[in-house]
Amino acid sequence: MRRSPRPMRPGDLSLRWRLLVPILLLSFLGTTALVLVAHRSQEILVAQGERSLLQGQYGRFLQSLENRQEQASDMAWAIAMDPHVGELFALGDRQGLMDHLSPLYKALHERAKVVQIHFHKPPGFSFLRVHAPGRHGDFLGKLRPELLEVYNSGQELSGLAPGATGHSIRAVVPVEHGGERVGTVEVGLSIDAVFLLSLKEKWACEITVHLAQEAQEVAGAVLASTMENPQPLDRQTLDKSLASDGPTLMIPMPGNPDVSAILGSIPGPWGQVAALVEIRVARTPVVELMDKHLREMALVELLGLLAAAVMIWVVVHRFLKPIREMVKAATEIASGERVHINPGGRNELGQLAKALRSMVGYLEASRERTRDYARNLEREVQRRTRELMTSEERYRNLLERLPLVVYQMKENRALSFASSFTTELLGMAPAQVLESPDGWDRFILPEDLEGVRSGFARAVSQGEPWTQEYRVRTPDGRDLLVREQAVPV
Repeated sequence: MRRSPRPMRPGDLSLRWRLLVPILLLSFLGTTALVLVAHRSQEILVAQGERSLLQGQYGRFLQSLENRQEQASDMAWAIAMDPHVGELFALGDRQGLMDHLSPLYKALHERAKVVQIHFHKPPGFSFLRVHAPGRHGDFLGKLRPELLEVYNSGQELSGLAPGATGHSIRAVVPVEHGGERVGTVEVGLSIDAVFLLSLKEKWACEITVHLAQEAQEVAGAVLASTMENPQPLDRQTLDKSLASDGPTLMIPMPGNPDVSAILGSIPGPWGQVAALVEIRVARTPVVELMDKHLREMALVELLGLLAAAVMIWVVVHRFLKPIREMVKAATEIASGERVHINPGGRNELGQLAKALRSMVGYLEASRERTRDYARNLEREVQRRTRELMTSEERYRNLLERLPLVVYQMKENRALSFASSFTTELLGMAPAQVLESPDGWDRFILPEDLEGVRSGFARAVSQGEPWTQEYRVRTPDGRDLLVREQAVPV
């Protein structure tokens, strides 16, 4: 039956591979870990840079809104300080105010993007909308509580605020005439896509303004955006941002790994959150640069591993060369072709060579002793063989002289030896008796054969000597009475 080959085991690997594989594996793991750490560090640095960029752009956006608030405030104070405006407002001359401020509004609308000039009477009634003269008399106290606050305190309030004609950056200031406060006036600057696009051109980002106070079903509705199809904020994101103490950074944005964003609040006149601004920055250049650096690091790692493999191969080859020479020498010593090993240096291999030389000397001495033992044993075997042959010859001569048949019989009564007395007793040579199919039983008379066989079998099974008398008939017809004695061997 052919045996299948034993499967390869780690211990069957050559020493070269048992040295190369662990070193290369450790080199691969080490360099890979360094590449991953470097890539992760790069990601952290990039994220920090993006965080700083987004926070800076958010700060600049708030500064731009403050600048527009200051512009609105300056224009509102300029209008409120006009004596003719105060006089007409105190007299309740709506048409006179309209005629006086209409040219100014047109100029400011074209040059400074002013969208509202609005006069109010306490506690918050609309007196005149220069931008919409047909709408007046409606009560704004609930929607715009800052109107009454400015009238009572005499201090201006500004910020992003709603109105009947939409949201804008509004500045509300008191109007006085003859030392008495007669109402308030506000100037509103637009915060529309045109304004946001001007910022986009400077900052290279997408800007979307989401309203904070809206009905539940339109939470986070878009006020203005630089994008074509901006999506409103979902209620969860809106509530999370409103509850946060600072802007929310998304690096990258969930579901959009190519974009980073910041979501921050826009204050209203009372300091409350009036809207949220979402500033998006494309990460594509950064991601491409990081991928490029990762590929470069992977290539450097691969080249380093190849160089390390070559160097390690050379070192291992030089390291194993004396070992291979010692193995070759040991093989030659084992086959008897060599009896000497060249001395090595003082390092471990030199110590090994020294130990092998000592072993070679011991083996050579043992081999010489073995040869002596073999020669002596051969002489002893030859002597014993001669003695055995002499004893066998004497025993054979003795058997030939005995007047009886000496035989050796197996358990099945088959003869394996018979002495030469068979010639005299039966008239047949021993070889003829041994070649007979029935052996000795062919000569036993039939009436005695069964008793002979049963007695023989009983003696064999019990391991006892056997003696029995029975009759045999020779080939020439003579009947002889024989007495057979046998002992088990």
